[in-house]
Amino acid sequence: MMAIGGLALAAVAGTTAVFTMNDGGEVRSETASESASLTIEAVQEPPVRIAMRQDNDAPNTDVSEVDEPAPRKAPESIEFSLGSIDDLRAIQLTDLLEKIAAAPDVAEKTKVWVAEADIASPSGDETIYHVKGPLTCGRIGCDIIVIDGSSSVLLETVGEGISSPEMDTLIINEGSPTEVTWVFDGSEFVEK
Repeated sequence: MMAIGGLALAAVAGTTAVFTMNDGGEVRSETASESASLTIEAVQEPPVRIAMRQDNDAPNTDVSEVDEPAPRKAPESIEFSLGSIDDLRAIQLTDLLEKIAAAPDVAEKTKVWVAEADIASPSGDETIYHVKGPLTCGRIGCDIIVIDGSSSVLLETVGEGISSPEMDTLIINEGSPTEVTWVFDGSEFVEK
């Protein structure tokens, strides 16, 4: 925080500032006259280092360091775009498709919103479908389906909104009386 404040102060004062980071790298700030725009590049945190001791019968004083990957973070927001009923056919959500096909003109009145975000422990993005139509919406919202990369259903629920405040946690209808928290148990999201 102090480095960013220092950069802003240096930019306002019209000077060039050089800051040395903990890892030895430098961040340089230039005045507007020296550079058309000020770009601050994110400094990548070094991996967490954990000392590990080999466990054998005799005490061992040798300690080796290994890199542990930094924990993954949930996305700041889940961005939906308009999809179609064909998105549901592609992942073979048969029950939902039959429900939509049960009445005339329902398919034309049904909107499928699609988002991809890394919200669960398995590697890769999960796909979220929010299906809004006469037969998929009710008093507390519309059908929400979350699937993983292999098209396995991780969650089927109903709601107006979905958020992911942290990895493996989903909140449906956050801040409303119908709010529900779901936590990933390794194979699917379960209600908390």
